[in-house]
Amino acid sequence: MPPWGSFAGAPPAFRTPPGGERLAWRVPGGRLVELRRADGSRFALARRHGRAVTDVAYFDRWGRPTTLVTAIRPAPPGSPVVREEDARCGADSRRDAGYRWTGPIDWRFVAPSTPPGVNVARTEQSLRNARIEWETNRNYCGIPDRSSIDFRYMGRTSVGFGANGINTVGFGETDTLGGACVGTLGCTVTYVADGVASESDTRLDRDRPWSNVGARTRYDIWSVFAHETGHTAGFDHVASTDNVMAPVIPRGATSNRRLGRGDANENNAKY
Repeated sequence: MPPWGSFAGAPPAFRTPPGGERLAWRVPGGRLVELRRADGSRFALARRHGRAVTDVAYFDRWGRPTTLVTAIRPAPPGSPVVREEDARCGADSRRDAGYRWTGPIDWRFVAPSTPPGVNVARTEQSLRNARIEWETNRNYCGIPDRSSIDFRYMGRTSVGFGANGINTVGFGETDTLGGACVGTLGCTVTYVADGVASESDTRLDRDRPWSNVGARTRYDIWSVFAHETGHTAGFDHVASTDNVMAPVIPRGATSNRRLGRGDANENNAKY
């Protein structure tokens, strides 16, 4: 796993601490790799989907998460493309990332980072739609909204990625972030203390073909950011492709514009 970049708040390298140990085992949908300190406490945990690392969590000596790095990747060539109009209510798959927010989540859009040829106003609305999807628990199953999660859009900014007290979403080169962000469509870093999130930043890879209108040869901004919003909220990857929190998405797919059964139920249960 490549080392992390130099952005503010970047996690340490994914290496076994001196005197510690490295463990690995198979789980549905991939493998887990755990690093432990010399005293036996968990230092970091990485999840692999195929050959790619999809998320890494770092922990304090009491087993509480401190920094979480999560991502969504392009689906392998030939993967079926599910359009929103074709999606169905599926499996109740869910996984909690071990943290939550205790109040409104203020966030801003790094508008100047939008790639050339991508409409800024439409992108802004797509990002807001993805947040609203979780706020209102918009889902395919008719599950009532009982979630109180509150994303508050605070407008545009030029502030960059990293720990600076501002929750941002923007475009950039995800490879330069390093670690689990290499080769991704989008990557989110969330900072946590005592089980409560304090900041979460998302970068969408500027080199990918993006669309706000569901173009079949491009990645849907709303759908990709809905997945990363789930990470910000505290939800982890699931193996079921019926849910927004599946770790991959193909070009042209718009099915993440609504939550799946597991997404909606977990959202209600957590908030």
